[in-house]
Amino acid sequence: MKIPIRLNHPLVKPFVGAALLFFMTYSLLAHWEQRGNSPHFDASTRSQTHFDIDVMAAEAAAQGKTTLAADPKPTGGATAGEEGELKKRDRKIVAHFLADWARTFDLAEEAGLDGLVLNLGKERWQLERLATAYNMASRRLRRPVLNAKPIQLMMSLDMTDIPSSSWQHGKILVDTLVQHIQSPAQMRHGEDERPLLTTFGGEGASFGGRGWHGVLARFAEKSHNGKRPFFWPGFHADSKAIIDNKDVDGTFAWSNAWPQNNHRLTLTQDLPFLVAKKPHMMGVSPVFFTHYGKTGRYAFDKNFIYRSDDLLYPSRWREILELTPDHSPEMVQVISWNDYGESHAISPSMGAEPGSRGWTRYMNHVAFREMTSYFGARWRDGAPEVSDEIVIWAWYRIHGKGATAKSDPVPRPENADWAQDLINAVVLVPEALEDVLFEVVNGRGRGSTHSFKLKKGMNMLTMGFRPGRVDMYLHSKLGLHIRAKGKRILEDKDVSRYNFNFWSGAWHAGIPGVGIGRRAPSEENRWWDEEQQAWRWNVDDVDGDDVDFPSDASEPVDEEVEADGE
Repeated sequence: MKIPIRLNHPLVKPFVGAALLFFMTYSLLAHWEQRGNSPHFDASTRSQTHFDIDVMAAEAAAQGKTTLAADPKPTGGATAGEEGELKKRDRKIVAHFLADWARTFDLAEEAGLDGLVLNLGKERWQLERLATAYNMASRRLRRPVLNAKPIQLMMSLDMTDIPSSSWQHGKILVDTLVQHIQSPAQMRHGEDERPLLTTFGGEGASFGGRGWHGVLARFAEKSHNGKRPFFWPGFHADSKAIIDNKDVDGTFAWSNAWPQNNHRLTLTQDLPFLVAKKPHMMGVSPVFFTHYGKTGRYAFDKNFIYRSDDLLYPSRWREILELTPDHSPEMVQVISWNDYGESHAISPSMGAEPGSRGWTRYMNHVAFREMTSYFGARWRDGAPEVSDEIVIWAWYRIHGKGATAKSDPVPRPENADWAQDLINAVVLVPEALEDVLFEVVNGRGRGSTHSFKLKKGMNMLTMGFRPGRVDMYLHSKLGLHIRAKGKRILEDKDVSRYNFNFWSGAWHAGIPGVGIGRRAPSEENRWWDEEQQAWRWNVDDVDGDDVDFPSDASEPVDEEVEADGE
């Protein structure tokens, strides 16, 4: 399976599949209960997600659509012994992309991506850059970078921009792109290696009455090998319409990557696709915030957020890891590689943020890029949960959601109250470490210190934030391993422009990474809160600039581990 990264797509309308699925599922349960063969949810062995998938699979089987059966045990990704169970379909990771090639390919390959999904509109400059991308990717196939798997490409037709009312539009589209879809760098699907083609929208494209069937047939006619593209569109339609469309070879729902209301994201909207026969591509995204106004050069009138603060990115990946092989997506698309305007770019900014510098400049997303590599390797390759390296990934917004920006010409974003004022962190603890403590100092005074006893493996944490410094410390019985400094969170009075984007940092240390922690404000004043699973301090004032932390090590600190920069 490939993980694609999408770039600069417009806003997608929310899907209605979640509500339809909810009522259909519970209606079906009542039907089965009357016959004595209802599926039952056993919390001791199964997650609610696996239970819901079994319900959907059973319903589909009863209708003669599929014979899927779920293994109740999460797979944690592909393993060598499971390859035969994956229906001989390669797992791939791709990202949606806009432009800038040599460095982009280097970074994408380093991040473990299999491919980039190239967003394509009707402008000539986009076609010129598309040609450059395919040419460069083809050269890298012939002369790959050392120790890197060459990146592959597929096109995403932005049907909110490309005309599609006449058959002449269809012919021009095919005749313009057919040379690229035959490129050696083109991403392909299955044993017959059909070229992959996706879209953003396009469910209503008529092409003079010939529709997508005519367009796909013309691609086959004009291709030297006569192969019809494997059509994997991002239609904005309900799940049934997408699944039942005979021209659609694989399913994808763009907006399922974010919660569409003020709640945490679940797999509910993905369930119909996961139990259908067609391959499914799931979207994952770290954040969504866009802040364009109604006047000026960039008057796009897009000013809203989706709820993203409470571990959205790693939680989505973890749910994908827990899916069984029979119900796992065949491809994961990371949204996005470089759509800075919607804030979800995992690539470092390379001067391609028209109109969005106010909320993207200096907002490092290195943690999301590294997490993409980590989770992608676990899901696609069966990589272990942890290695011998200690890792901290942390991210948060740099002002509270209630702040009023004093000089922003664009109003407070829509849905701003959905935001959660949280510091998010994922910490990887190697098996060799014992008694691991993670401490975050944020701001000043009582309650500025958050402490967590960590388990071996992956730890996902959140804590409320306040204005001021953000310092992090990770130490074990061996000593202090990481001392990290995050970006300062602004006081409400200092907020001049609204910014609901994230700043992130990434810190690494090997074993042993022995150092000395600085002294804590008297050991007897610290106690373990069993209910909150955190250290607490019995002090009236913990000065943020003077807080130190204990360590059992006697050696001096070798160095301070700073956040990876961009």
